[in-house]
Amino acid sequence: MELPAKPDSQLNYRARAGMMILISIALLSSRELLRLTSHGHAGGSEAVAYVRRFDAIKKVLPARGVICYAPDPHVEINGNKDYFLAQYALAPLVLRTGRDCDLLVTNFPNGSHPMLSDTRLVLVQDFPDGVALYRKVR
Repeated sequence: MELPAKPDSQLNYRARAGMMILISIALLSSRELLRLTSHGHAGGSEAVAYVRRFDAIKKVLPARGVICYAPDPHVEINGNKDYFLAQYALAPLVLRTGRDCDLLVTNFPNGSHPMLSDTRLVLVQDFPDGVALYRKVR
């Protein structure tokens, strides 16, 4: 049993309508992404400035490997955000929270970081903007 053939004009109309709906959805999606980006909700200049804080320390770190990372313990709200931005800034290095690696990067975004009281670590260099590098004493 064969279905009756639909006229070409009806198929053409449906194809055009489907294409218009698809284009409309794509445009609305792009508009929303543009709005978020222009208001700084998708990272924007704040994230770029944060990542640039790690430019100086990246020059003295190894190109690859695993290093430890210690965020400011007083910053609870942005803790995960700070970790992921630091991980992004220092890639391809892998950051591991803790203090049992040979190298430890500390991150105190407010600019003042205290000297660590851990006697197993020695300060290698204190960088601007609250970033510092420690090395495990052997």
